[in-house]
Parts: sequence; structure tokens; C-alpha cells
Amino acid sequence: MTRRLVAAIGVAMMALSMVASAQPAAAAGDLASEPIDRVLVLSLPAVSWEDMQRTDTPNLDALFADSALGDLITRVGGGRFSVGNGYVSFGAGNRAVGSDRLVGAAYDVDEEVAGGTAGEVFARRTGEVVSDGLVQLNVEPILSANADATFDGTIGALADALAAGDITQAVIGNADGAEAVTGADPDAGIERPAVAGLMDARGTVPAGQVDESLLEAAPRFPFGVRLDPDRVVDAFTDVWSANTVVLVEASDQLRALRAVPFTSTTQARGDRLRALRHFDVIVGRLLDQVDPARDAVVVISPMSAPTSGDLAIAAVRAPGVDRGLLRSATTRRTGFVNLVDMAPTVLDLLGIDRPDEMEGREVSVEPPAGAVDARVSWLARASRDGVFRDNQQGAAAAVVVGLAALLALGTGIVVARGLGRAARAAVRFSALSLIGFLAATYAAGPLHFAHNGGRTMFWVFLVVFGLGFGAICTLAGRRSVADALLVALGVTVAVHAVDLVTGQRLELSTVFGYSPTVGIRVAGEGNLTFAQLSAATILLAGLIAWRISRPIGRAIALSLLAVILVIMVSPTWGQDFGAVSAVVGFALLGWLLLGRPVRRSTVVGLGATLIGAALVVGFIDLIRPADRQTHIGRFFAQVGDDGIAGFLSVVQRKASENLASFQGTVFVWMLPIALGLALYLWWYRPGLILSLRRRISTSAATFGAFALTALLGYALNDSGVAVPAMMFIIGEATAAYLIIGEAAHTTGAVGLGPNRAAVRRELWRGGRAGGVTEPVGEPDPVG
Repeated sequence: MTRRLVAAIGVAMMALSMVASAQPAAAAGDLASEPIDRVLVLSLPAVSWEDMQRTDTPNLDALFADSALGDLITRVGGGRFSVGNGYVSFGAGNRAVGSDRLVGAAYDVDEEVAGGTAGEVFARRTGEVVSDGLVQLNVEPILSANADATFDGTIGALADALAAGDITQAVIGNADGAEAVTGADPDAGIERPAVAGLMDARGTVPAGQVDESLLEAAPRFPFGVRLDPDRVVDAFTDVWSANTVVLVEASDQLRALRAVPFTSTTQARGDRLRALRHFDVIVGRLLDQVDPARDAVVVISPMSAPTSGDLAIAAVRAPGVDRGLLRSATTRRTGFVNLVDMAPTVLDLLGIDRPDEMEGREVSVEPPAGAVDARVSWLARASRDGVFRDNQQGAAAAVVVGLAALLALGTGIVVARGLGRAARAAVRFSALSLIGFLAATYAAGPLHFAHNGGRTMFWVFLVVFGLGFGAICTLAGRRSVADALLVALGVTVAVHAVDLVTGQRLELSTVFGYSPTVGIRVAGEGNLTFAQLSAATILLAGLIAWRISRPIGRAIALSLLAVILVIMVSPTWGQDFGAVSAVVGFALLGWLLLGRPVRRSTVVGLGATLIGAALVVGFIDLIRPADRQTHIGRFFAQVGDDGIAGFLSVVQRKASENLASFQGTVFVWMLPIALGLALYLWWYRPGLILSLRRRISTSAATFGAFALTALLGYALNDSGVAVPAMMFIIGEATAAYLIIGEAAHTTGAVGLGPNRAAVRRELWRGGRAGGVTEPVGEPDPVG
């Protein structure tokens, strides 16, 4: 039964690889091919698709019905709720930083400020004399902040590219508002961050209007003012001409957000929706001047709403652009685009080449269009799924780490006290259920608990699924206890591998996958999934090579390693450059399973294999079409453009993220938990380890490759310590299961007293010997 089961898994995995490799990538629709020389950019800060569903906005609804729509990921510059970071990143087409405190200080050049006109102050600060348009008085500290950042954002790249293409820029918006609580600061209440979206590298915008004359008294609105529709439309009419990009901001949304600390929850929600309805009136009048046959309209949001955490909105309407859902090479998932993609999109609409310094990529459109209500509902649900996932992720991580700690404690107690069959069975069942709990978190994704049952039903599902998984694996392996572990690991590998080659549906908005609401990555294999898949694959391959007589078992194990490795590092499926960290571990295990010793030349060869794999994966992605390239190909392109400086910049950013990963995560506790169990067994029960190593001839090779993969996984993945921690959870469950089974065969005297040191010396010598010895006869079942 075991041989047929494992052989079937091996054949299925090889077939899966061949079928998936034959599937072509879905083709994305291009943006407008017809001539466009004017673009209206509507900025709706902190507006989500759920907000659009909650209020009556007929003009925006009509615009969206004829547009391609998407959820907009606004995590740039280290956050997603910063309007300053958002506008500066939009203008850079790259992740950048812009303090909210700084970016608001923008003025019409003739406005009176402390020390003269804004133009005069600007000239004293920058040495630039500007007679028309708008100026950002804090441009120098903004430039300095980005020079010290690790994102390599070029401030004003969008405006500079537009100017080079003879396209004029203009900004219209004013989010000013002050009340008595703001104190005596003369600059309090001055908020014009939209200028940062279209300012050039000098901090200027050629045209537009941001002074307080855009406002009218409105007692029911936050700070008692709101945009005056007549004045906004007049300002727009003045600048809306050929070869122009105009950004008009829904500034009342920012005023409503700034008023949140001083208002009730109900009032704050009403303020935001009231402001949205008011801006819809303005949009209707603006669109009367926009020609759908020759003009484009792009909707963005520089930030997500901190009150809900929902994703922001994005839309593109232009001649020749199909209705549907947006995607980009940055996100590589239909329905999602990143804020840094919107600047390249504006340039693409105007037929201007994207500058090399822009990290973002122009969006594309995926059919079918469908009814606008259905598309908006889908996007709103995807956003809420992400928020729900984020709210459960911390608790889920704490639970699995807590369960791993209890499993380690239970294993130690059973081993120390020599408890009987029932206690050993309970620990083994707990180990299988822990693996099942991890699988349950992915199975929960398609059930959309954010809309179906909520938090309570989500946790009930995880518990029931985990226990049921443990029970099914136990029943499936009833002829031999080791088979239950094979089934648990095999299911883990198969589920993740199948999901990766069929669209990664179980990755999105699951607690150990990824979330568009807090992360940038929304396609391919997440780092915690890589940890689970690589750990389960190594352990499964080692057990298969032991459980099935050679050469069949060894052939299946080697095939399994090869297929999973291809899936993980493929730019089409896993899309995970960090997965090359598994190449060395997988290669080492394959080498040892072939009975080869580890020598100095082997170490050199493994290093060369790592470098070679990275280069192959990178160059394969680099030659793919630009709209299908992942971050791997873009990294290679950056190195090609910037040389060693581009390489070192990325390495520095990854290194800082890895070091920071030790702070603020419960996963860091898995290191002492796993290490504590290993040290206890090594010091006090080395005989169990020795006995297990003799019984399972592949165990030393397997756990050696496992440890090497965990180390490299930490070094080469930006999730840092979470990667080896997640690997240790599966590794601890496997080790506990096997150790408890071995305890049933080992007498209490083995490795005790004065024998311990001798046993440890024998283990150390055996560990250094390398290779896998041939078993004598059929292997004994564990347990």
C-alpha cells in the first residue's frame, strides 16, 4: 500500500510539472493604441470600492462603467496610510518617502507666506527663481530624505518625463483647514500635498491652483469648508488644453480624515461619504469638458483609509482601452495594481517611454469586462478578504508557535518519563494535526470567512480541519505508523505545488500566504509558503528514499526534489527568486541520497550551483515580455542599468529587512523552541537519535539538507527569521513524530549515564561521514 501510494505521488508530481509547463500564460490587453494628448488624473485619497458601494455617486459610477478597474496597493515608502509617501511615490514611479508634515507646504507662487511671497521664499531656499505655477517649499528636505532611503526613488520623474515630451502639468486641490485645537503655529492647517504628485525634481509645477480661494464655507463639513465646485471647474478650464496632464484632488476627503481624532465614529464615516458625494458633483462638471474620444481619465488614491485598512481604488478610461480588470507586471495578478504603476501608465497613455528609474510598470487590462456592479463587488470583497486576513495573521502565528511549543514539551515529557502507548499516540496525533493546522489556513481562503461566518467560524474551521487532518492521516497510515507521516507531508507538498501551477489561489489573503492590503507581493509563492513547501519536500523525499527499497524509492525522491524546485523558482509559477535558496539544500540531499560523500569540492560545487541557478532564473525572466516580467527580471535589468550600485542597493535593502525581521514577530520564538528540543535530545537522550539514525538511514542526510535550506532561506528571503521558523514548525512536527515512534523500540538505558558522551561522539562521527549507507534488508516501520 505504501509503495503504491508514494509511487502515485511521484508520478502525479511529474505529470503535474509537464501539464503546467504546457499551459501558456494568459495574454493581457494593451492600453490605448489611439492618440491621446490630455490626461485628467482624479485623486480620491483614502477611498475604497466599498465606499463607492455605500453612497450615491452617479458621475463616478458612470465613469467606472466605461473604465478598467482595480484594487490599488498603496504600500510605498514603508506605509500605506501616508498621503505624503503616496504622492511622492506616484510622482517618482517608484517607492519613495515624503513626510506628511513636509509635503503640505505647497503654494501658488504669488501667495503671501511668512517672509514674503511663496516664490521669494522658494528662491531663497533653492536658488531657483519661479514666476508662474506652484512651488513646494520643502522640496530640499524631501530630496534629502530620499537620498538616504533604500528605494532609489527619483523625485519628480513623472513630471520630468512629461516635460521632456512637451506635456504641461497642472495641479488643482486644497485640503487646508484649521480649528482652535491646532494651536498658534502659523503654518497649521496648510495642506496641499497633491503638488508633490506632479512636481518636477526642482519642486515646481508649471500650472494649477492650490490656494484657499478654491474653498467655500460649509458648516457641515470638517473644518467648516469644502471645495467650491465653480472655482475648481474654472481653475480646470484655465489649464485644460492640448498636451496637458491635470491632477484634481478630492481634497475634502483629506479634511475628513484629519478631523477623525476629533469626531465620533458615526460622524467620521458620514463626513467621508458626504465629501465623496460632493466631489462627485465636481467630477460630473469636469467630465463635461473631457472628450472620451481623445482624452484619458485616470483615477488614483495616494493612500488607503486608515479607518478601515481597505485597498484604495484605481481606474483607467481612455479611447481604445477595454473595460475589465487592471493588472500590471508589478502585481502579476488580475484586479490588483500598485501605486507606483500609475505614473508609467500615464506616460504610456501619452506615448512617452517610461524612464529607467521608474520601478512601476504600465497597467494592462484583463477581460472580460462584466457589469460594473459585479466588478466593483469583486474588488470590494478582495479588499475585505485582505483586511480580514491581516486581522487574523498575528493570532494564527501565535497559535502555531504555541502549538509547536506544546508539542516540544509533550515530546520531552513522553521521552523523559517513558510514557506508554496512549501518550505516544497522542503526541504523534498532535504532530500530524499541527501540520494539518497549517494546511487549514490555506483551505480557509476560498471560503471567504470575512463574508461568511467571520472570525468565530474561521477559527472553528481551522481547529476542526486540523484535527480531521490528523485523524485521516492516522487512518491512512494504520498499516505502518510511518505512513501517516508520509501522507501528511505528501498532502502538504501536493496542495502547495498544485496551487502554484494553477494560479496561486490559496496564497492570496490567507494568513501564511500574502495580503495585498499590507504587502506588495500578490502573485507567486509567498515566503512562508516557500518555507512550508521546501521543508515538507525535503522531509518527504528523505522518508521516501528510506521507506521504499532502492532504486525505486531513490528515483521517486530525486524526481520529487527536481519537480518541486522547478515549480518554486519558475518565473511562471513560484515567481520566487528567494526560492533559489532551496537549490543547494535540494542538491545536497540528492547528492547524499546517491551515496556520495561531502568533500571540499562538493561544497564548492554547491556554491556554484546556487550562483548558476540564480543567474539562469534571472536571465529567463529577463528575456520574457516586459508586461510579464517579475521582480526577478526587473532586478537583473536594474543591475544591467546601474551596475554594481544597483546590485548593492537591493542587497542593502534585503539585508536591512532581514535584520529587522527579528523584531516584533512571534516567529522568533520558534528558534529557542526547536533548538531547546534538539539540545535536550542531544544531551539527555542521544541514544534515541542514534537509534533513529540507524533505523532510518536517510535521516542524517535529510535533516542536514533541511538545516542548510533553513539557513539560506533566512539569508535570501526578505521575510527573514519567519522563513526558518516556519520550516522548524514542520521539521519539529516530523522529528517529534519519529522520535516518539523510536522511543517505543529503544530501552531506557540506551545513551544514559556514562554512555551519553560515547553516543554523542558516535553521532558526531556519523554526521561527519556523509553519504547514505545502504540498509540491510527491508526498513523497519517506525512505531
